[in-house]
Amino acid sequence: MLNSKVVSTGNASFESAGRGTIQPSRSGLCEQRANGGAVFGARPGIVAVSDVRQSEARAPIAKRGKEPAGKNAHSSLLGFVASPLVLLKDGVQWVADEYCVRKSYVAGRTAQDAVDVARELQKREVSSIFNCLGEHSKAEADVEKTVEEYLELVGLASKGGIGQATLAIRPSAFGADVSREDRWEYCYENMRTVVEAAKREGYLVCIDMENLSYCDKTLEIHRRLQEKFGNVSTVLQANVKRSMQDLLAILENPALAKIGTRLVRGIYEEDESVSYKGHERIHGNYSEMMRAAFEKGPKGAHIIVGTHHEGRVLDALRLWAKHPDKTLEIQMLRGIKEDLAELLIRAGKIMGFGVSLYVPHGRHPAPYVLRRMGKSPSFAQMGVANTVSGLPKPIQAVVLHATHLIFNGVYRIVTGKKLKIEAAPGTEEEKRQLYLLLQEKGVQVPA
Repeated sequence: MLNSKVVSTGNASFESAGRGTIQPSRSGLCEQRANGGAVFGARPGIVAVSDVRQSEARAPIAKRGKEPAGKNAHSSLLGFVASPLVLLKDGVQWVADEYCVRKSYVAGRTAQDAVDVARELQKREVSSIFNCLGEHSKAEADVEKTVEEYLELVGLASKGGIGQATLAIRPSAFGADVSREDRWEYCYENMRTVVEAAKREGYLVCIDMENLSYCDKTLEIHRRLQEKFGNVSTVLQANVKRSMQDLLAILENPALAKIGTRLVRGIYEEDESVSYKGHERIHGNYSEMMRAAFEKGPKGAHIIVGTHHEGRVLDALRLWAKHPDKTLEIQMLRGIKEDLAELLIRAGKIMGFGVSLYVPHGRHPAPYVLRRMGKSPSFAQMGVANTVSGLPKPIQAVVLHATHLIFNGVYRIVTGKKLKIEAAPGTEEEKRQLYLLLQEKGVQVPA
């Protein structure tokens, strides 16, 4: 039997096809070359993906049996209905991609775009955290392409005069998800290639933490690479119950503690048996992890806090004041709470702590932003709030509600999932206390 389905020519849809390689032809038609399958022409933006058994493809047509009556008409009707929907999805993704680039959530579509943004940030004494967007690569060809993209990025950054930067890399993009028995060793070797290149140019590498199922292997790779090269950090998530013990183990190893571990809230949903639920409980553990890092870390330890929450920034600055033998770095996402980011950049220059901004790039940035909205809904609300912050309060409320409905619709079209917003911004009291602390250090704060 011939089973056909229509998919978009976007990156995510290529992966969903699951077989062969999809390529646009010079005539504007799209082709899919499947193993043992056929090549079908289609309208631009649409690919007819066919799954044909080789035995059936070779068999005489007469032996295949009669097609059920009305099947051709039924297939034509499905194609007629599906085609506009796929075009709509592609159109929505294109608009979303453009919006994400224009709103500064991402640097752009190319490595050079990211380097250009990093150069501007460097002029303001702000470090960049580079990331080539992409994750959960199943094919080795995709993994190797990711490695090449990072090597290109390192070369462009060095050539572009970027003096201090971090490369954020993910295990699932470096081979942890491919179908081979030695996939984690394969992942290690791919990461080592990038780490070596980064070290030659004086850059750091941070291995991002993904789902809990990746945790043990990620920490093992982090330890091996850091002990060998000395420029590799990792991430621990406050919503994961085991993170405190993982942090203490890192702090006991001077080689791991000195380079720093990024402490974040955590965006992956895990089972209640292994993760904390509720903002109060998660942020409580986040504060305790920061306290442990400052109090138990060795002299000279570098503490990295990735947050947009005024309360956690306040905690970090207070702890740092009590432990001046440590260094502090606050990391934030571009395009989110830009007023807070600007305030901390000014404060960092006066007080002596570092500020870094996340500078991702990719051909299709919208899925990254939408994924963050789904996994970390506060990202969505903060992004919208930042956009309408200059409007009167009543109008802001209306726009936020309307935009939530729009985001939910876009998110469903692109990902097939529902977007749920549960923001947990800092309280007004935490914001007031943060401003008072900064004022005492001579930092000018908003009225």
